[in-house]
Amino acid sequence: MQYKIKFGSPEKITTGCLVVSVSGSVKLSPSAKILDQASNGVLRKLIKRGDLGSKEGKTLLLHDIPNVKAQRILLVQCGDQKAFNDRKFDKIIKASLTAIKDSGTKDATFLLEELVLPKHDLEWKTTQAVMLCEDAMYQFTQLKSKKADKPAKLSSIYLALSDRQQSEAAQTAIKTGAAIAEGKQLAKTLGNLPGNICTPSYLAEQAKALAQSHKKITTSVIEEKQMKELGMGALLSVAAGSEEPAKLIVMNYKGGKKDEAPQVLVGKGITFDTGGISLKPGAAMDEMKFDMCGAASVFGTLLAVAELELPLNVIGIVAAAENMPDGRATKPGDVVTS
Repeated sequence: MQYKIKFGSPEKITTGCLVVSVSGSVKLSPSAKILDQASNGVLRKLIKRGDLGSKEGKTLLLHDIPNVKAQRILLVQCGDQKAFNDRKFDKIIKASLTAIKDSGTKDATFLLEELVLPKHDLEWKTTQAVMLCEDAMYQFTQLKSKKADKPAKLSSIYLALSDRQQSEAAQTAIKTGAAIAEGKQLAKTLGNLPGNICTPSYLAEQAKALAQSHKKITTSVIEEKQMKELGMGALLSVAAGSEEPAKLIVMNYKGGKKDEAPQVLVGKGITFDTGGISLKPGAAMDEMKFDMCGAASVFGTLLAVAELELPLNVIGIVAAAENMPDGRATKPGDVVTS
């Protein structure tokens, strides 16, 4: 998804879909008032007729409004402006994105300035909107044998601003939102992969790839032979019943001062947990692939930190193993030294 800034009066903005907020049954936002005047009262007429309704998050898609350059106008009901908060902001953006995706438009323009949140500025709203957009567009399709014939049409989101002096802050917010969203998507994808693909070895390779694509990250992987020498009996015990070797993955991001203490993130990376000798019930056992989501969150965080080039030192540690039943698996009552 591409994110760009636009300037201009609402009725003169050229876009596939212009998202306009409405509060309550009759209150139009400043942009909605301008659009209503340009169209000789079309918006107010439709709202008064009850086409939009008063339910928060309800949307109404309008086509070819007179004297308006936007191909479509999406009215979105925000409810009582006095009660508007972070949760409702998210709800409004998500509802808008659902309607936009269904409309078939290639681009859409948001007027975020008019969604007033007393505790947050435009930069926060922009970052949040970008993250919500990326969440809405995320699909896990890596394992599909047949890809979608037609990719999603929506490819560009524009943020309309009234003040050009806010452009730099908005661009920074876009970069921040996109980086955090990219980290979240990496975490989601690692979590969604099945246990026969996302193994400890696979995670180790992903960590090395992360270092190759980001110069401030270095990755080291401790193998089982070295674990034994270091006396890491607990991790080795978990992996004892598996053909997949355990991996202790260390990702080191150096963005701060050399003598600055690092922030350390430790993620559980059990890529599949059968329960070992004490086998778990079969129902929903496939979901035990999610036992490595702590590790996935560490990967996602390191990616976001590197993309943002934060002035921090961050170490991500992932203890990766597969817990399987086998003649060598750790038994209940065994004494493990570490």
